[in-house]
Amino acid sequence: MLLRGEVSEGRDGSLWLRPRRSSPVVLVRPGGDAPLRELVRRVRRRLRRALDRGTPMKARGLFGALVLGDRSGLTPQLQEAFARTGTAHLLAISGLHVGIAWLAVAGGARRLLAALGWGLRAGAPARAGGALAWLAAAAYVLVAGAPVSALRALGMLAAVVLARAMARRTAPWNALAIAALGVLVLDPGAARQLGFQLSVVSVAALVAWAALPERAEDRSTRWRRLVA
Repeated sequence: MLLRGEVSEGRDGSLWLRPRRSSPVVLVRPGGDAPLRELVRRVRRRLRRALDRGTPMKARGLFGALVLGDRSGLTPQLQEAFARTGTAHLLAISGLHVGIAWLAVAGGARRLLAALGWGLRAGAPARAGGALAWLAAAAYVLVAGAPVSALRALGMLAAVVLARAMARRTAPWNALAIAALGVLVLDPGAARQLGFQLSVVSVAALVAWAALPERAEDRSTRWRRLVA
């Protein structure tokens, strides 16, 4: 039997369905989740309220989707418009959001640590600020629901931050491999998800494309040396 109606969330994390017809409410999901999930749920609710208070009525649903990945406030017409224009991926929390969160915190943390005297060692404020910013980005990904694409970006960012802390360079392919393996360790079933596959393949294509000019330049340099 298919029931349609309004879904509401209880304070304990439970989900209730109130059918449109005169039927009793139905318990969809019991409450009493783990403390971390309950904490994340509370933070999401508070952030959503803050967004609703500071956002015009017409843009509340869009802001909720762009910032928290919550599409419940989007109208069917708006979702269809994004789908028709091929921009529906902008509504998903992805590497762009993780990168913006990391950059926003890293800059402020670097300046603060430098002002506190962490500049005695060259590059120390940048490395420590990057690590603190990664923790902030991880918290944001958790609050946003930890989608696969964001976890992949967070894993790549972790590889970069760790390499910078060790004063080493990071190969993009290694960072992508570390991130993909990390996601699969956390959720082995992600390998069958289309979102994970598209996320890894698209980033791999970008990495390969970015390497093409370098290879062409290297070949040109070697050719000039041979001619000379």
